[in-house]
Amino acid sequence: MYNNKLAIFLIITSVFFGTVMLSFLKIAQEDVNVYVAGFFRFFFRVSNNFTLYN
Repeated sequence: MYNNKLAIFLIITSVFFGTVMLSFLKIAQEDVNVYVAGFFRFFFRVSNNFTLYN
């Protein structure tokens, strides 16, 4: 029972932080040039994959 609650909590938090990250990327792409926006995409993609595989 505890594992189910933990899984639901982790799913909700991952959806929340995923949408926050996506909104930050959209804001960053509006205000900065192409190179910085590409770096943000690369950095968030690498850090996201790194946390998934650890």
